[in-house]
Amino acid sequence: MSGGVLGRLYRGETKIDFIGRRNVWFAISGIVLLICLASLFTRRLNYGIEFQGGVQIQAPIAEDGPLGGAGDGEVTSSITEAIEPLGAGDAQIQLTDETPRTVIVQTKEVADPQEQARVVRAVADAVGVPLADTDSQSIGSKWGAEITRKAVRALIVFLVVVTLFIAWRFEWKMAVGAMLALVHDLLITAGVYSLVGFEVTPSSIIAILTILGYSLYDTVVVFDKVEENTSQYAATGRMTYQDSANLAMNQVFMRSLNTSLATLLPV
Repeated sequence: MSGGVLGRLYRGETKIDFIGRRNVWFAISGIVLLICLASLFTRRLNYGIEFQGGVQIQAPIAEDGPLGGAGDGEVTSSITEAIEPLGAGDAQIQLTDETPRTVIVQTKEVADPQEQARVVRAVADAVGVPLADTDSQSIGSKWGAEITRKAVRALIVFLVVVTLFIAWRFEWKMAVGAMLALVHDLLITAGVYSLVGFEVTPSSIIAILTILGYSLYDTVVVFDKVEENTSQYAATGRMTYQDSANLAMNQVFMRSLNTSLATLLPV
């Protein structure tokens, strides 16, 4: 039975009533959107150091040092205690699985170089390595802001061009629908980042743009199939426009699943 269903799914021969059950899909989508929007307004996004600026300190943990055999929790608490008196108690601390283990500390932007040096020294002392074995770099928030402005500007230009193309190739209603679908996918993706607490880095922006690209591609494929079915069946009276749209959705359903899975794997 399952083999038959999978076979029909692969060949695009399923008969799922997507259009007839549109209220169900709208309700599910609306609930997910509300959850994501609520998270974006309350929890907000966890921006990385590239966007909010700060200092990143990287230091190996000495095997014969005070934290040589300590667990991740003990290492994190010890470093927090060491840098908290210096005003960096809210720093983000990560540990790598490399050999030797390495700790990465990210703090807020520090204007005073001497204060930054004291934080680096405190981290080095906590992990038991000389100051020369540490690596620290300061990243200004202006860099992230500039990159964000350029990315938003380029995205707006791209969306305008794509909207005009879809309106010319199909019709303006489809162009509006494609843009709404794009905004829908963007909000849900950003909402998931907010809910889970993923750090937003330049790599995250690339991943989100990849998702938007596949989303737009999938939408255009559906539109093209709807147009094809409409010209073949609906014009002859053998099938209503709703039936043509349903047929198109079923025909590309497997393609959409494959596209989604292929997008999730690298992202």
